[in-house]
Amino acid sequence: MIHSRKNLLKLGEANMEAIRRRVCEIEKLDMESSWTTTGLDELSYYNIELYGDVPGGAIDFIAGAMATLHRVNGPHVI
Repeated sequence: MIHSRKNLLKLGEANMEAIRRRVCEIEKLDMESSWTTTGLDELSYYNIELYGDVPGGAIDFIAGAMATLHRVNGPHVI
């Protein structure tokens, strides 16, 4: 869990917000939705530094993954 918290710190508040907004766009959710505890736990597994070179950038990549997990594993943003 300590490693996961480090990933959230690296991600930063602005990137977490950008990812949340992109998940809301993808899933057609209210833009005022917020992360669930499960969503934050799942988000903590992503190290933003590892996705800097993916097409569309790290934010879009992580948001796409989180949107898929939201559909498959239950609400990550409500």
